[in-house]
Amino acid sequence: MILGKNAFFVTPSDSLAVLGSHLRHIPYFRIEGVKGFARSMPTAGAIDRVANAVGVDFYEVPTGWKYFGSLMDASRLSLCGEESFGTGSDHIREKDGIWAALAWLQIIACEKKSVEELLISHWKRFGRNFFTRYDYENCNADDCARMMHKLEQTVTSPAYVGTQLSHKNKSYVVKLADNFHYEDPVDGSIAARQGIRLLFEDGSRIIVRLSGTGSSGATVRIYIDSYEKDENLLLGDAQVVLSPLINIALDVTEIKIHTGREAPTVIT
Repeated sequence: MILGKNAFFVTPSDSLAVLGSHLRHIPYFRIEGVKGFARSMPTAGAIDRVANAVGVDFYEVPTGWKYFGSLMDASRLSLCGEESFGTGSDHIREKDGIWAALAWLQIIACEKKSVEELLISHWKRFGRNFFTRYDYENCNADDCARMMHKLEQTVTSPAYVGTQLSHKNKSYVVKLADNFHYEDPVDGSIAARQGIRLLFEDGSRIIVRLSGTGSSGATVRIYIDSYEKDENLLLGDAQVVLSPLINIALDVTEIKIHTGREAPTVIT
């Protein structure tokens, strides 16, 4: 976790993106070069834009560090991360928080900017991905399975693409909706049904994943990733900016109906 002055909070996806856009300051990468960037599928898409801007390969992988490891072993990956605060580089085949903190300190020293100034500069260049995660823990597994089945049937219908979803004065148009399927580019192995994705034309996303369907109950995680490039919104409060997309996600999933929960167990 990266915190600036006055507890200025940096989301894991923003941290990964800032690192990616400043790797020129890290001596290791000046020597070894930059091979590629990757993030787990639920992680906000800030690093995607950096990869496109600097011209390196980008990989979106299922949740699980082994998928990053496969790319590292094949010399395809230099920097990776996930929304649950894991960050890593190909100097070691594992998460390395100490390395991430040292990399941030190197960038701060070279840029002569504070953490907050680095983030604001980054957002002005690339736009900002506002992100939150809603966890509904210890839910009835059968009810959650029915919810996911109904949601997948609805959003994967060919007619769903182009649907406009709105809340108050904000609208999002569906560009793609699926249940994430990953084919490892190294060994060809398949990881299917990794989470339902709603991708919108402006780059925003809603992700829904179900886990822990054993006797202790199921956990539903809803990830909200709202992309904004309007400079008037870049410094806005995340929960305020995310509010329209959060409400759309709650409506589309019908999470309250299926779980009986009025609020998530945890909001990250």
